[in-house]
Amino acid sequence: MSYRTYRIMKFVIILVLVALTTVAVNYGIAWIPIPAGLFAVLAMLLTRRLVKEVVVDERNYVIANRASRLAFQAGAIIMAFVGVTLEALQRDGRPEIEPYALTLILSVAGLFIVYIFSTLYYSGKLGGGVEE
Repeated sequence: MSYRTYRIMKFVIILVLVALTTVAVNYGIAWIPIPAGLFAVLAMLLTRRLVKEVVVDERNYVIANRASRLAFQAGAIIMAFVGVTLEALQRDGRPEIEPYALTLILSVAGLFIVYIFSTLYYSGKLGGGVEE
């Protein structure tokens, strides 16, 4: 199996895990997510063993770095926008959505704190980015 096929299989396994967990949450079946998660981990380990050869170069790391940065920035912007919108709707007479708004807003703040500290950590470890 090629590495690309493995990544596709991994994506399918994650989709199945998310679908099973969503169905379990919707129907209130508490015992499904844990075995589904264990099955997903086992399936990923088994499919990883079938990969014959992986060729990794600097481009792979640059692509992964840019993709993760874009995902983080887009996710943070969307979460902040939705959180502020829900907070504004809450003030218009819908108090039941306030916990959701606060969760999104505080999640974005937490993500930025982790981002700042991880940037400082890796800048010190790899020697760059932060001037002293």
